Amino acid sequence: MARGFTWGDYFDDDGNEWALAVDSDYIDHPERGWTLAGDTGLVPLPRSWRARRVVGLDSTGREQFAVVASLTADLWTGTATSFVIRDSEGQPQTCTVVEYRGEKRVPVALDTA
Repeated sequence: MARGFTWGDYFDDDGNEWALAVDSDYIDHPERGWTLAGDTGLVPLPRSWRARRVVGLDSTGREQFAVVASLTADLWTGTATSFVIRDSEGQPQTCTVVEYRGEKRVPVALDTA
C-alpha cells in the first residue's frame, strides 16, 4: 500500500527555506525536524541538490537513511541517536545512527544564449 508524500519545510545550511516531499510516515517524527510546509509558494529543493541525512543501521545491519530538515533537529545535533523507518512489510524498524552526511549542492548552469 502506497504511503504517500507530504510537503515539508527544509532549511538548508545557509538558512534558506525550501519545500521537500517527505514520506508521510516520517513528517511527524520530531527528531527529524520536519514541519508541514506552511508557505505554499515555497520553491522545491533543487533536484540536483542532496538534502542532509543521517545513516543508520537496522536490526539486520543494513544501511538506512533519514533526511533531516534542519541543522537544529535532534538527529543532526546528536541529541537523538536513532530513528524509525518502516520496512517493506510496513513494520517499524529502529536504526542506530552511524554517520552524518551533509548537504551536497550541484551548481546549475544557466542557458544564457
